[in-house]
Amino acid sequence: MVGTTCSCAFKTLIITFEWQYLQDFLNGVTTHTIWLTHGKLTYYTGNYDTFVKTVKENEIIQQKKYEKEQEDIKHIKVSSICIAETIIWTCQPSK
Repeated sequence: MVGTTCSCAFKTLIITFEWQYLQDFLNGVTTHTIWLTHGKLTYYTGNYDTFVKTVKENEIIQQKKYEKEQEDIKHIKVSSICIAETIIWTCQPSK
C-alpha cells in the first residue's frame, strides 16, 4: 500500500510505504538514506537493512549515554549533599 500526501504550502510530496512488503525492493534500490527525525536530517549510506540496523545501534548507544548521564547526575547530587553536610558539620560554632 502506497499513500501520498501533498503539502502545497511547502510543495512537498510525502510517500509512505508498508515497509515489511517492500523491504526486499528497498534493499535492492537504496544506496543512501536521508532520515528526518526530531527536526534533524541524518545521512546514512547502505541499503535499507543497513539503515535500520544503524538506527537501532544508534538508539542503543544514545540510551546507554542517557543512563550513564543519569547515574553521573545522581552521583553528583549525593556528593554535593555529602560535601554540604561536611561543611555544615565542620562550620558549627563551638559552645
